[in-house]
Amino acid sequence: MKKVKAFVIKNAANDLVSNQADKYAEMSIKYFEPPYDLEQLQQMPQYSDILLQCIGAYQQNIVGFGIDLIKTSEEDDEAQLNQAKEFFDTCSAHDSFIGIMKKIIGDRERTGNAYLEVVRDLSGKIAGFYYAPAHTFRVGELSKEYIEVTIGGKTFRRKFNKYIQVVNGEPIYFKEFGDPRSMDKFTGEYKKTSTPASEIIHFKLDLDPTTPYGIPRYIGNIVEILGSRKAAELNYNYFLNGKHIPAAIVVQGGYLTQTSLDLLQGYVDDLKGTDNAFKYMVLEAEPEEENPLSKEKASNVKIDIKPLTETLQSDALFMNYNKVNRDKIRSAFRLPPLLTGESSDYNRATAETAYKYADEQVFQPERRELERVFNQMLKMEGITAYEMKFKSYDLSDPSEKVKALETFVTAGAATPNIATDIMSEYFGKKYEKFSQPWGDLPSNILAILANGGYVGTAEKFSKMLEEVKNALRQEEDRP
Repeated sequence: MKKVKAFVIKNAANDLVSNQADKYAEMSIKYFEPPYDLEQLQQMPQYSDILLQCIGAYQQNIVGFGIDLIKTSEEDDEAQLNQAKEFFDTCSAHDSFIGIMKKIIGDRERTGNAYLEVVRDLSGKIAGFYYAPAHTFRVGELSKEYIEVTIGGKTFRRKFNKYIQVVNGEPIYFKEFGDPRSMDKFTGEYKKTSTPASEIIHFKLDLDPTTPYGIPRYIGNIVEILGSRKAAELNYNYFLNGKHIPAAIVVQGGYLTQTSLDLLQGYVDDLKGTDNAFKYMVLEAEPEEENPLSKEKASNVKIDIKPLTETLQSDALFMNYNKVNRDKIRSAFRLPPLLTGESSDYNRATAETAYKYADEQVFQPERRELERVFNQMLKMEGITAYEMKFKSYDLSDPSEKVKALETFVTAGAATPNIATDIMSEYFGKKYEKFSQPWGDLPSNILAILANGGYVGTAEKFSKMLEEVKNALRQEEDRP
């Protein structure tokens, strides 16, 4: 009876084992343990081909278009306007306000948490704020007693958290924003000190039910992220390790020589990279020795190479798997494919509809929450006549505005300043508005007043406005 030998020749693989330790483990600090490893969550976009695009869409569309200062009082207070501009323009020596907020959004979407350090001057006024890396922070213990704070003229009683940052094994303490008590940044004790702690604003997503930390939107899609990564690595290793022609070598009537086996093993070990994708190999075999007790004669040696490509999963399967995973992750962020650069079948109408939905349902609520925090800061600094708002993307077409302006000009309803705004947008050049009061009057009324000599001086113009108001009152009182 002939014996059949079967063995597998494969290249060696290395097992990678992490040797990292928890740098907080040996710290005698009371803090809440986060529900997930924050450093791993911070690095998660490196393992995904869609996560970074989703986070980038949030950064740009929530805070990336800049801010506006909106007047909330009828009185013109130029001093407060300048103070508000300076508040945001000089908030940091290291980065712009928009740059800081993009980092805040990035951390919050990666880890579910983001931290903004607020620094005050000696008089207690806010002097600036800085980005603080989320993975370096832990939420400390909650104060046992209630602390009275006054916001907008109302007094509230609440508790405050401590925050701890560990750098090179040394803890630095921070107090929660709005906590009126003095804290030492090295000991975390509430006392008068020459090394006061800064304040921290904790921005977080969906709150974990067992800890004071937020959790990222994509936490339910971790398996999809890692699965797509493994599929990509498998495709990459397919080319890297040269498994271009997986096959079984079948020898009949003999066996391979030891030289051929060694050659085959060396061939497989060196078959890495596309440069080695096509090489030729010569195999030698020896016939089996004839058994004198057997009536069978030794047969000729035959070597067959049988391809095993049908055992491999098709590339189309991985493409579909990856596409489904991308859709799931994008759905967690509630983003249309347009905003992650994945669709080419949009026209102007469908693109505007998709973006309008995302802006109204996703980005605007996020902006409002952030605006509330900074408008509270402005009120704390005595700025009550203005509020800040994050700008959104303007979907309007300047050419359509020009067409509309033509209709208003013909009807005599356009004002000089409205025309100036549209011209600035259409030509991409800044045209200064008219500071005189007549700059906001419709053109037909302005022409009548100019013919009557009312526009020349401020006194005449004020007199004209009183005459118009009186005429309107008489018209309203007429039965």
